[in-house]
Amino acid sequence: MVRLIVALSLVAAPAWGDETGELQRALRGLGDGEDLVLFPQQASGGTLRATTRVAATPAAIEAVLTSPTAYREAIPALERAEIVGRRPRGGAGGGAGKGTTAGEDLLVAWELEIPLFNLNGKLWVNARPGQVELLLVEGNLAPGRLLFSWQALDAKTTALTVEARVNVRTGGWVLRRVAGRSSNAEAAITAAATWVALRATAARAEHPSATATSMAARRPHALPSPPPPAALDGASLAAAPLARLRELGGAVALVRRAPSGRLAAAAVAVTVNLPPTVVADKVSTPEQWRSFPGWERVTRLPGRAGAPTVDVDMRDSLPFVDLDTRWRLATRPAVRAQAIDGGTRGALLGWDVFPAGATAKNSIAVLAMYPRLEAAGYVPRKFVAAEPLLEHGLALALTYVNAVSMKAALEAAAAAPATPSQGSQVPAR
Repeated sequence: MVRLIVALSLVAAPAWGDETGELQRALRGLGDGEDLVLFPQQASGGTLRATTRVAATPAAIEAVLTSPTAYREAIPALERAEIVGRRPRGGAGGGAGKGTTAGEDLLVAWELEIPLFNLNGKLWVNARPGQVELLLVEGNLAPGRLLFSWQALDAKTTALTVEARVNVRTGGWVLRRVAGRSSNAEAAITAAATWVALRATAARAEHPSATATSMAARRPHALPSPPPPAALDGASLAAAPLARLRELGGAVALVRRAPSGRLAAAAVAVTVNLPPTVVADKVSTPEQWRSFPGWERVTRLPGRAGAPTVDVDMRDSLPFVDLDTRWRLATRPAVRAQAIDGGTRGALLGWDVFPAGATAKNSIAVLAMYPRLEAAGYVPRKFVAAEPLLEHGLALALTYVNAVSMKAALEAAAAAPATPSQGSQVPAR
């Protein structure tokens, strides 16, 4: 992690501009298995952005994005991606892949097979110089827009970025029910889907001659393995080179991929309007974790006096998943918890808190998770089995919702009028 912070520090000071440019500049300081996600300031209806490093040229990426045939090769669960209409392209034409005709936009009918339900609709593929827009115009997730752009990092690698805004409320009854659980759920669902689309595109560009079957075989299939403790270190998200990203977005996230392709960890940084000492004390208190959506009961279990760890029993109330877990928590030198019992045994959770600026009046709180959602019940297990990249996408979504929910709870409690139970003085009579 020290290597990462040093690398970030060596990045030239950016000419601060748009969010996509900031993401691509920040990506230069990250490792090959690390992707950045910038959440919108408004959790509902905003534009989410994500970027990844691709071992391919911009031309290879463009060829994937302009070819509906390649969509099915990139995402094996995509049952249909068929050109059903064409129209003249407005303005100057961009490059043309094997499925396009120069000067034309393509109308594509698509269907995605997901355990328990399918999604389908129509989208326009609009290619322009240096970017490809997928405009969702009909069916599930419409209206919506995914704008892919790229920037060469060197002769062999490219930064691929996607800006996404979709209508989760038209995503079917399962997504509507999940979205109804939290005001942050729409951004979380968008993040999961966007990250999967981003990495699937990257993988296809890196293997342009692979068949759909061989692309499916390239999905991560190694057994899940808890990452080393260093993977939970949130220092890189609090580093100075990402300061502008933290200002631009509602939260900044990092998805770390293990060498096997499986999830290493997902981390989300939020700025909390409270001093670091206060935030660190709160997030190290397991009862405060009830701020996480669906954590219905959090019970501290009796332990030995002076023991360096404490066991915590958690019972959830979330639909479609089983997160009931016994956690073993250590608070020194940093907050780290591991699931020692339950279906997600081996899951990890960690908090790091840093000062936000020289005055230390505000904090950067980083929540990192390795949640083992592939073991959290029938539905997430089937999701990850059908699309292994959802292991990362769902972990990103869960970590984001938990981090921003904790931020909101801490700031709301600090702003609430003091009561006797919060330590205020009761007037003498």
